[in-house]
Amino acid sequence: MKAKAVLMVIIMLASCLSICLPLSSSVAVAEDADYWALIVCASPGMSFQSNTDYMNYVLTSYYVFDETNTNYLILPDKAQARAGITNWLAGHSDANDIVFIYFSSHGGGYNRDVGNEGGRLDDDGDEGNEIKESAYRMGCWGLNRLYDLDGDGAWDDLVRNLDGDSYIDYDLDNDGTIEGDFRTLIDYDADGNSDDLFIDPDMDDQCDVAIDANVSLTADGEDTDKDGLIIGVDLNSDGDKTDWVGYDEQICIGSEAYWDDELAEDLSTLNYAKLIFVRQGCLDPEAMERARELFLSEGCAAFRGESCFGGGLIDDISASNRIIMTATDETWYSYGDGDGDGFSEWSEVFIDALYGYNCHYSGGEIVVDNPVDADTNNDGHVSMKEAWDYAWDNDDARSYSGPETPWLDDNGNGLPTYIDGADQADATDGILAGDTWLPLGTPGNGTVVGETRDVNANLLSGVEVSLYEYEEGFYGDDVASPDYYIEVDQCGYYWLLASLAEYYDINTTDDIMLPGIAFDIDFTTYSKLAAGYPFDFEGNYGLVPRACELSYVLRSVNLWKVGYPGHPEWGIDEWKVGDVISTWLYPS
Repeated sequence: MKAKAVLMVIIMLASCLSICLPLSSSVAVAEDADYWALIVCASPGMSFQSNTDYMNYVLTSYYVFDETNTNYLILPDKAQARAGITNWLAGHSDANDIVFIYFSSHGGGYNRDVGNEGGRLDDDGDEGNEIKESAYRMGCWGLNRLYDLDGDGAWDDLVRNLDGDSYIDYDLDNDGTIEGDFRTLIDYDADGNSDDLFIDPDMDDQCDVAIDANVSLTADGEDTDKDGLIIGVDLNSDGDKTDWVGYDEQICIGSEAYWDDELAEDLSTLNYAKLIFVRQGCLDPEAMERARELFLSEGCAAFRGESCFGGGLIDDISASNRIIMTATDETWYSYGDGDGDGFSEWSEVFIDALYGYNCHYSGGEIVVDNPVDADTNNDGHVSMKEAWDYAWDNDDARSYSGPETPWLDDNGNGLPTYIDGADQADATDGILAGDTWLPLGTPGNGTVVGETRDVNANLLSGVEVSLYEYEEGFYGDDVASPDYYIEVDQCGYYWLLASLAEYYDINTTDDIMLPGIAFDIDFTTYSKLAAGYPFDFEGNYGLVPRACELSYVLRSVNLWKVGYPGHPEWGIDEWKVGDVISTWLYPS
């Protein structure tokens, strides 16, 4: 069955007082909207799968997603990942729906400091004027230096033009014998053609690059300061370095490149009211260092997805009614787990905001730590903009040396982007994201573990009540205790009984009762609880929250053992002493 959006009226209980929260000013979509989520872990290792496990856990545990409207792909090939969009999503979503896509994997693009790292020279002009040839950077051989070319662990192999021709030679073990030279044509400019070469025709130990060396073996750029980096390359070999070029970015799907142009084409097959696209990349520093070394002998093929550059997708996939969030900008890295919690830094806090808890990943499990509150306008929903803002404020990698800079676009103008050699920001983004939130889920995917017990004659007959066990430790400080759903099928005025000492609103973390303090409850007052609003009840002191006027669902309610006798003044003849679950519904 498709999940339906529910607009919920949220009322927060507070220390024996009822405090009404305002309705959200935003309506996410039409009431008949369906929600669809595609979650893709496309690279092995590091924190990629922990990211997607966490996102899948929160969406399917807390929001209106389950196995029927969520497609979780772990290490698919490129065809399978693309089919997740063009077949699965395109086959389900319609113009009323919300589509949520999350990719966690390596990526590739152009690094503003050191040059191309897995990008592709743009051949159709859609990237615009990003890098001027005079500023284009390319790693190269450091001539008259020692390398470990033979893999014997010793850096004793000399690289230099040793015989006076244009080609760069190598002398293994630096014993005066030239074992060979580098004259095999390689793709150094990422245009897809193996036709470039590093040379040193004037023997000045300043490495040159010849672009399209199969046509002309002339220098199109030179390492003038001999630091192993050429700055300024005539990429089109027209005799100057005044032209502009752009680079396509990729999402790495295993060892395959899923190019931004392909992603744009695939997304164009979808119908939706709103599309939320979230991209997490991750730098692998050791693999990147190896790739840079291999680039000298293998060219652009050496980069097999060690990096990120997720922001570079924006200028390709930006469109009306799309919210695009990336963990970094177009020309720099995003980072994996830097604080030991198992998640990539940006995804960690973004998903925390959606969940309402800070968590860590241990032994393949999501472990709840502390509550967090990203609902800054206190409307009972965490919008995409509120989650974005919380992540921006709490992303540890933004303070790194070489920090990641997350990007958001939601107005369809293709900004922010990297153009004319610099980042171009957009202060007008955030309105659509602020008006978009995911509704909380309702029970139904748990296991029915019990029914309400007829413990007294005042029990309202003809009301079906179901109890669903959710899982251990979903909410609350006591993560070892089971959590439960309680579902009532008729509207009315009811008392829901549960034994507790403390509870709090998990969206705001406001304490409603303090542990260890006995309260006299005024049972002539009541609070209206909305469908799907989550509370957590823990402890061993009695409190009777009440719902009225709505058929209601309390999500994740801990119902603990009753350890004391009944209370006749409440209309209760007996408590089931020792029962793990004690639940009754009474008419008011």
